Amino acid sequence: MAQPADLCARPNRATRVNWCGGWGCCFGAVNLVLLAIGLAATQPRRATNWNLLFALLGFVVYYNVINLSQAWVSGGKWALGPAMAAAHGGAFVLALTLIWWRDHGTVWQPLWARRATT
Repeated sequence: MAQPADLCARPNRATRVNWCGGWGCCFGAVNLVLLAIGLAATQPRRATNWNLLFALLGFVVYYNVINLSQAWVSGGKWALGPAMAAAHGGAFVLALTLIWWRDHGTVWQPLWARRATT
């Protein structure tokens, strides 16, 4: 097991893959918590459990994206920064969009199509 000081001292492909996997799990946990917050907002009288299915599907897809980005870094196709930004930044934006959509409860409309509320 490599120590963090060793990983910083020798920046080669193997250490970048190790960083991608380690930090990927940390960022993934935060993004999955945000996704869970967005999916937890339901109406208590509704009898369907589609949000649980979407949460499971989101976890499976996101975990595969983390593994895919780690494979791309190990293969040299992507650098560490862009791979992390694409995988985790995309999931972060998606989770925040879901939270925003659940809070506002409306279909997105352009600003010029909205009626003014007073």
